[in-house]
Amino acid sequence: MPEILKTYFAPPERSSEEEILEQTKLISENSIILSLLDSIPSLVAILNKNRQIVFANKAFKNFTQSRNLDAYLGKRPGEAISCIHADDCASGCGTSRACSVCGAVNAILLSKGNGAVNMECRITLESGEPLDLAVNANQHNIGNVEFTILTASDISHENRRKALEQIFFHDLLNIAGALSGFIEIMKGASVSEAEEYINLSKCIAEHLIEEITAQKELVLAEENELSLNLSSFSSTELLSEAAQIYKRHIASLGKDIIVDSLSETIILNSDKTLLRRVLGNLIKNALEAIQDGDSVRLSCCQKEGFVEFSVWNKSIIPESVQYQIFQRSFSTKGKGRGLGTYSVKLLTEKYLQGKAYFISSPNKGTTFYVRYPLSIE
Repeated sequence: MPEILKTYFAPPERSSEEEILEQTKLISENSIILSLLDSIPSLVAILNKNRQIVFANKAFKNFTQSRNLDAYLGKRPGEAISCIHADDCASGCGTSRACSVCGAVNAILLSKGNGAVNMECRITLESGEPLDLAVNANQHNIGNVEFTILTASDISHENRRKALEQIFFHDLLNIAGALSGFIEIMKGASVSEAEEYINLSKCIAEHLIEEITAQKELVLAEENELSLNLSSFSSTELLSEAAQIYKRHIASLGKDIIVDSLSETIILNSDKTLLRRVLGNLIKNALEAIQDGDSVRLSCCQKEGFVEFSVWNKSIIPESVQYQIFQRSFSTKGKGRGLGTYSVKLLTEKYLQGKAYFISSPNKGTTFYVRYPLSIE
């Protein structure tokens, strides 16, 4: 029986090995063009009609750490660079549900009959490294054979800089503006009113320091320079502290944070500050996802020798958004954001030996989970 090909997005069909070799030979006959492509610093791959690589330039080979074309001849781009979703579906790169939001495969598909297409592509590699690419796909015929020239440039650092600038020049300025406003009000306030405003101002100032410290830690984490400060503490103590901090946060106005009374008290040996930072990011995101009058629920329990924290809210994450939640430059709050859930996964899985994941459905809302060992080795 013929193999049944499966796809949730792009066509799954592949060319035979013989076709791939013939197409590679056809392209290699134009040595001048190949030399020009090799001189381009961007990653360049020539794909056949089934999105399979038949040529890759020197920059592409260097990126994949393979000088030999045979190592990725006939593979699709995500398979060649080790995208975490390349093997989600048996039919390979471009055919999983997550591929529907991939800028690279969308650019390739849209370029057919439409000329050059430019898109941004966010990929997480199997190594865990996040990658932001500016991709260009353009269709060309060589002889009577259809090919797509795919060009990709790494813009990870540019997007990272934009995200940090957005945080410092938008979020922090908003917080500082609120602090300045309270100080101005205090000038004409009575003694009792002034005391209340002083307490509020102190909370805002603490929030300002917290945000700056969080960004400093994130930079150190990405550069592999973050050191852990291990101590023993209880899970319920941590939940209560995180809840109290964010009950004073601007995002919590008109909303409630509830700690589940059935939460289990479990003693951990871990980095309390980083764990509180992780929970804080999840709480803040949950608060921003709900409406006035709604609540965020926190809980913790012991599962299979681990402690698991959960943060629930009633909102639903659209399916297309779910595939991109933990990617560094992705955010539903606008371009240049997208560091909150990324930092949750980075700190949890790279430093705290844990796992971060979420579940979102119309019936149950959205719950983010972070699971950690009782003691970091």
